[in-house]
Amino acid sequence: MSSILKALKKLEDEKALKQGRQVDLARDILRPADPRRSSPLRLPLLILVLILIGGLIGMVLMTWVTPQTPLVPVAQAPQVVQPVPAQAPASVPDTGVGEPAASPLPVVPAIQPVPPVHVTPPDPPTATTAHAQVRPQLVISGIVYPEDPEGRIAIINDLPTMTGALIDGARVEEIRAGSVVFSYAGERFEVFFAE
Repeated sequence: MSSILKALKKLEDEKALKQGRQVDLARDILRPADPRRSSPLRLPLLILVLILIGGLIGMVLMTWVTPQTPLVPVAQAPQVVQPVPAQAPASVPDTGVGEPAASPLPVVPAIQPVPPVHVTPPDPPTATTAHAQVRPQLVISGIVYPEDPEGRIAIINDLPTMTGALIDGARVEEIRAGSVVFSYAGERFEVFFAE
């Protein structure tokens, strides 16, 4: 390593003799870095700040350009405005200046609210309509039956289910060792495990 430094010093000395100045290798080596290149993150941070400022300016311009229309709820019934018969203006006091004084408040027609519309829910299905519904096709392909009732699982229509789950509209009421009890449209029925 020292031989390389000696060779570099010799080259610098020869170069300095040709140019007529004295060489100070230590000054060249220990010279501080260029102050303009102080931080490698300066350019990305500058770009990020410019993007943020551009975004904020764009948002401000969008709020000025786009019209702000109020949102009207769809579910409300339109209100009916019923005009109120015009009343004769009250006597205006004379100020003595030559012009009568303006009335303090203008006459505005009153808005009458529309009475709420009452919708009656449909009647619950009766026994005749419940039997008319077709039960869903339920196939039990496996049952896991531990002693703990909360850990029981039945594979119904290729889906693992537990008590309380809904399969095609039918609720799993009870999982037994060889069958599952369902309720559908107010009717309880049992489907057996076919091995």
